[in-house]
Amino acid sequence: MLATRIAHTLSPRMSRIRVVAAAFSLFAMVALFSVPSSASPSQPELSNQLYLPLVQGGVEVEWFNPLSAETLGNFIFDPTVQMRIDEIQMQWVRVSGLRWNDVQPEEGGPLLWDHPQTVNFEQFLIGAQALGIDTTVIIQYSPIWATVEPSHCAAIREDKMDDFANFVAAVVDRYKVPPYNVHSWELFNEPDVDPSLVGADSGFGCWGDIDDPYYGGERYGEMLQAIAPVIRAADPTAEIVFGGLLLGAAVTTDPARGHPERFFEGALLSGAGDSFDILGYHVHHVFLGQFYDYGGATTSATWNPWGGMTKGKPAFLRNVMATYNVDKPLWMNEGTLRCSPEQSLECEGGASGAFLITQGRHVPREVSRTLGADVERFSWYTLQWSLWDECGLLYPNHDPRPSFIAYQTFIETMEGATFPPDAVAYGGELEAYRFHIPGQPLVDVVFSPRGVSYYASIPVDKFVAAYNTYGLQLQPPPPIDGNYNFLVGYEAIYFHRTP
Repeated sequence: MLATRIAHTLSPRMSRIRVVAAAFSLFAMVALFSVPSSASPSQPELSNQLYLPLVQGGVEVEWFNPLSAETLGNFIFDPTVQMRIDEIQMQWVRVSGLRWNDVQPEEGGPLLWDHPQTVNFEQFLIGAQALGIDTTVIIQYSPIWATVEPSHCAAIREDKMDDFANFVAAVVDRYKVPPYNVHSWELFNEPDVDPSLVGADSGFGCWGDIDDPYYGGERYGEMLQAIAPVIRAADPTAEIVFGGLLLGAAVTTDPARGHPERFFEGALLSGAGDSFDILGYHVHHVFLGQFYDYGGATTSATWNPWGGMTKGKPAFLRNVMATYNVDKPLWMNEGTLRCSPEQSLECEGGASGAFLITQGRHVPREVSRTLGADVERFSWYTLQWSLWDECGLLYPNHDPRPSFIAYQTFIETMEGATFPPDAVAYGGELEAYRFHIPGQPLVDVVFSPRGVSYYASIPVDKFVAAYNTYGLQLQPPPPIDGNYNFLVGYEAIYFHRTP
């Protein structure tokens, strides 16, 4: 953390962003404005005003970064990956995960902590702790002797719930202490998926039931009610995360698919409202073109009434909670813009050109919308290069992709900010979010949802600076009637200004 800041004076980490961003911008030609060789006479002088960090009771308050990126396997020990982790100031990470079937393969048998998968998992936890990163661990993959179907991806049988409770108690007791220090547990991943849709032994799904009116949510809720007291008894400081919901649609119209959108309601209907602390959910977008409004209000028939997928999912989930007088914080703990194999032509060769540029531009739009919906945390899937649809922030050699540079820029820009941001108006169809950073100018993130360009006007006497999505500073155009008028399109611009 920087103890003090000076306006327009970049930290060493921010300087690194600017250099890499400049190189990328020349390649992709994404900069919106050219920088003149000298400032115009009307350009404001660079300020030497000193900005101080948030201080309460005479003590500097350390900022918590709500943004993370899921990091898999032994990548956490790679020096270059560790550098990237530092560059995006990761303070927490979602870990997938601890497998019950590996630890207790035999019914009534001892807990075996020496399975290679478990050993690697434990090494990851130790590595994360060494980097100062808190972990949220997913418990998943049940042994076949405990499941309703002969698969590791199936709900746990009612008569085996005591076995699961005993396992969880041992797990929490083992990992709550050094060198692991785990105090956050997520129970299964995307449980609102019927296992028949993902195949045997999948790592996600498992609790859904197409034939059930509430898609198996009641059964999952009963599991939470059995396990939550066990976790809290073993570690009173632990937080319990409701398994990140896929929640593919607000309304499922295909009868053969059942109603997965009712899964969460089923869990609450069972009485599980007090059996979790955090509600996790996921938002995945598939690349459909350079100027598609991913997650916007006019791009998904099922989510349009809710303001689009990105803002609609938290609104939908809060609506369900309100029905049952439940109020829990939301984490968007798995999200990305991916290039699916089915869209290879539209992606223009997968990880090349248009897709990578769009993925980078997507970052500040998606993060601002999510935080603007009062969602407490946001985790990109994944940090390192991923075999799954080119969703990673890094290339295979761990060099930054445009999306990483955009993510890093957002985090550095918002260091010290309070959340959620405010929605503000800039005219036309522009969408804008205002972030408050104590002791510093306001930061407005402004973009055109569908790429149609509009002018964003800022009074000259309120303007401090402007940067593009990749952190390149933009020179203001000549003022007109006391305003700077910036042309804003699909790519977000950061405006630093006074109220």
